[in-house]
Amino acid sequence: MERPGPSTVRAPELEARRSLYQGFGNALGQAVELVVSPLLFLLAGVWLDDRLGTGPGFTVGLAVAGVVGVAAKAYYRYEARMAAEEEGKPWRR
Repeated sequence: MERPGPSTVRAPELEARRSLYQGFGNALGQAVELVVSPLLFLLAGVWLDDRLGTGPGFTVGLAVAGVVGVAAKAYYRYEARMAAEEEGKPWRR
């Protein structure tokens, strides 16, 4: 009985798996970016407020800037991907 291995898996199946795993990796990377970036801005705001003895102005301001920046980046990344996907389609003249 032959064991399944790299030699018995056909090329289209490998390509489909590669695409699937790359999609998982891209999604994980974007999820981490959506969480970590605003968190770093928030921590920088807390540090600035502590060092300067101000109220929560820097914390709130930098946290909002981090969230808005990440949301804008995700939106424009999505728009670019959709434009590339629809390139050459009949409804895209």
